Amino acid sequence: MPSQTEAALPPELRPFQASARRNIMVYLVICVGAGFIAVPLSVDPARHCLEYACPQWLHLAALGLGVLSVLGGVTALIRNTRCGSRLDLAARALVWWVGVPPFKESRIPLDDIATVLWDTSGDSNQLSLRDRAGKRLYVPEDCLRAPHQAWAQALAATFPHISYEHKA
Repeated sequence: MPSQTEAALPPELRPFQASARRNIMVYLVICVGAGFIAVPLSVDPARHCLEYACPQWLHLAALGLGVLSVLGGVTALIRNTRCGSRLDLAARALVWWVGVPPFKESRIPLDDIATVLWDTSGDSNQLSLRDRAGKRLYVPEDCLRAPHQAWAQALAATFPHISYEHKA
């Protein structure tokens, strides 16, 4: 049950947690890995490699990549890897975690965050937290509530000492 102070936060800043069992990317990794396993097993060199010899190393590389992908996805499902974040208003800190329970929580004091930078200038959107010297404060984006731009704007609006910058 969230405390009264957490309930007063905007919805974008309320505690967030995601698990591997609810993450579609884990299932996609397993499906792609299964595809990489199925393709080399379904290619018949006597039938499909008539004009030139099929390289054996390519079959083994695809099979190995598929097995690694499937094993990684299944391991994440079995261990139920989780990530998330919350604002600890009493300690004035952003708390985040990644891994398998019990978690080792990492904390960034809110007073150390000077700027939230939303960068859309590259190939992908990137969110970063910066201190007063411009040094990046590390928080995995998966730990923050999506959409990240709304989270960043809500953080800057809630805490006046934090500025929001959009780099296009």
